[in-house]
Amino acid sequence: MRTESFKRGQEFENYVLKNLFPEEEFKLIHRTNSYEQNQIKFATDTTKPDFKFKCIKTGKEFYVEAKYRSKYIYKKIRLIDLTQYNRFLDIQSKEKTLILIILGIGGKPSKPNAVALISLNELEKIGYLELTEQTVKNHVIHQKPFSCNYFSKFFSSFSKKIKQKSFERILRFAYTILGILIIFMLGRVFSKSSTSNAYNTENKVILTHASREKIKNNISNYYKFIRNDNFSGLRNIFSNPIKRYYKKNEISFNQVLKEIESYKHRFPYTTTKILWDTYKLDKSGDDFIATYHLIHKIYFRKSKKWKSYYLKIFTRWDKNYKLKEIYEIKMDTPTTKGV
Repeated sequence: MRTESFKRGQEFENYVLKNLFPEEEFKLIHRTNSYEQNQIKFATDTTKPDFKFKCIKTGKEFYVEAKYRSKYIYKKIRLIDLTQYNRFLDIQSKEKTLILIILGIGGKPSKPNAVALISLNELEKIGYLELTEQTVKNHVIHQKPFSCNYFSKFFSSFSKKIKQKSFERILRFAYTILGILIIFMLGRVFSKSSTSNAYNTENKVILTHASREKIKNNISNYYKFIRNDNFSGLRNIFSNPIKRYYKKNEISFNQVLKEIESYKHRFPYTTTKILWDTYKLDKSGDDFIATYHLIHKIYFRKSKKWKSYYLKIFTRWDKNYKLKEIYEIKMDTPTTKGV
């Protein structure tokens, strides 16, 4: 089965190379090994996208990853897995080289019914690794050879993104230096005791209506982002490092994503309902402690039945409302009326 999947992928790669990138417009710089070649010797270049092209007219280089899917599953297409997504982001960032994904849908790999084109930047912006039918339709292209000029808009957008990230790094550095200078000046103005009191007052978290709503909103977004594979949104919720993620201690955000992907692979069909009348928020030193109950349902394909789990969730948030810890305790029954 896996061999057949590789063969279909190889067929679609040949279709892309033969029909979409004419030799008079593009120079092929790199192509990953085939399945048969990897059986003999695995090359590190295999971890890169399928092709690397150079526009003959402009000299600009870019990667292309070819993906073929025979059909939609529950009106969605799984474009790439999380590991490959993160690896491509790393390659694009380090090499400062645009990565595009060409998707073939239906028909045969050598003659798909439709072809769509989406940049890795846009995929990151959308925040989804599973694309809906409508999202795919929005990116469908004519199945005819490209010209170098066609990719001008992608290069322009990519160049702006690189400049923006460079500016953000400079800005963060400037703010850090400014913060150090402000702290130094405050130390010169205030006495040691008053500085200590001011520091303690500033860092002690205070329970307010705004803090309750902010953490409540973050909790809602946490489950929504997981459901929609919105990893850029999830990144903004977590602290760094993460002290505890269920049974794992002291792990990075990328490790959290692997845990999430592993769970969704084992249980692709789930629902979660938060019982907000059980939501409580307390303070502990410089942190917030939020607890709540929820009903988590899992669909088991073998039995073709849903099973409900009643859970009490414990979370710890820092003073900037970043999630530091989350874990659960199973309960026998829900503790709210009407459920």
